Amino acid sequence: MRLGAVAFLVLAACHSDGNSALNDAGDAGTCTTVIPLTEGGTCPISPPDGLLCDYAEAPSGFCGARDCPSQGCCTQVIPGETCFGTCGGCFSPGLCFTQGPCTTASDCQGTLPHVCQSCALDTNGQGSQGCAHWICGAGLCQVAYCKPGLVCPGGGGCPSYYLPTIDRACSTAADCALVHHQDDCLTVASAVRVGAEAQFAAVEGQCLSLQIPCQSDGYRAPTLDDGTSPGPGQTIVASCVAGSCTAVISGQVACGTGFCDAGEACCISPGDAGACVQWCAATCPPDVSDGGSIPACRAG
Repeated sequence: MRLGAVAFLVLAACHSDGNSALNDAGDAGTCTTVIPLTEGGTCPISPPDGLLCDYAEAPSGFCGARDCPSQGCCTQVIPGETCFGTCGGCFSPGLCFTQGPCTTASDCQGTLPHVCQSCALDTNGQGSQGCAHWICGAGLCQVAYCKPGLVCPGGGGCPSYYLPTIDRACSTAADCALVHHQDDCLTVASAVRVGAEAQFAAVEGQCLSLQIPCQSDGYRAPTLDDGTSPGPGQTIVASCVAGSCTAVISGQVACGTGFCDAGEACCISPGDAGACVQWCAATCPPDVSDGGSIPACRAG
């Protein structure tokens, strides 16, 4: 997500935050018949009536609304902000919200527009509609739509769907095993109860059979399901959190010649003679890197 970039965004709206099941095709927009192109002619998860419906809506004045032509409707993608596209062409500023620091979603400020989108099918093949709401992910306020969970992107004529439930019950970290889910080019680390690895592998293999192998720069390094990546010196491990096996980041962030304390980031900025200087801070100043990319300085 880059400054000055313009990306096409199809937005939708609803009348409540969070998720709402929409199982009646009469409440949906355009519906299409699912036609599997898989070798067996079936999909792992499919709507009971065979119809995949688009529940997307948009409020007046926003991209995707009936009164907003699709031509020239864009939204700017700006680092550190979440923007909603509005009518007025690709140079319209839209409606943007800062992704400020947070501990919980209640720390996030700003009334979001009633924007919704269609979510992946549940394990019964039912569609749902997720509306824009705040979540706290990787320590930053983010806008989410659908309920959390591992999603298979589908393919081969099959719709996207949430992966079936796998046993994650635990008492200690020793009860848990690390597993990985592939979502196109993204690799998401997750955790299941020891002994359930084979069941997860079967479910994951079924999902992978629908996907086209990653065609871009290759599969990315594993992240947590909220997109958080381990920093230098850190790893992702399986842990037991509130009785459920969960993938977490372990270890301290390596920074310069030492390590940062928990909750700190490694900040990088140009120093004398253009060499990079690294130091630890709770929040890096906006004009320096937090380790995601090195600014205009010479590493080493």
